[in-house]
Amino acid sequence: MDGRLKEASWQKQVEQALDLYRWWWMHIPPNVVVCPKCQTRIYRSIRKGFPDILAIKPPHILWIECKTERGHVEPEQHQVKAMLEASGQLVLHVRPRDRAELFKLIAHSELKADEWRARAPHPRASVKV
Repeated sequence: MDGRLKEASWQKQVEQALDLYRWWWMHIPPNVVVCPKCQTRIYRSIRKGFPDILAIKPPHILWIECKTERGHVEPEQHQVKAMLEASGQLVLHVRPRDRAELFKLIAHSELKADEWRARAPHPRASVKV
């Protein structure tokens, strides 16, 4: 089932988990939208590479990039991730197979920062921490 899950559906599951555990979050929309009537591309002031979700539950700030099982991370997303991490932020590129680890992390925001970061999904092919 997860192999067929669309990114929007996966992101909705992540947003629902954030709501359940009372995180404040916002979805960062894509830079380009297409007018459904005239098909004109409308460019916004959002640079490429920004993660899909910014989630805050003091003292934690979490940036989440949702990907399908087969989706790939764009070079701009790697660059933004590196800049955010250099600024002390936690950035996760997550896929549906990372659901259990991600939801445990979201559920345990009461932990101190070091303990909480240690619970983040570990680096592997799909999750880049």
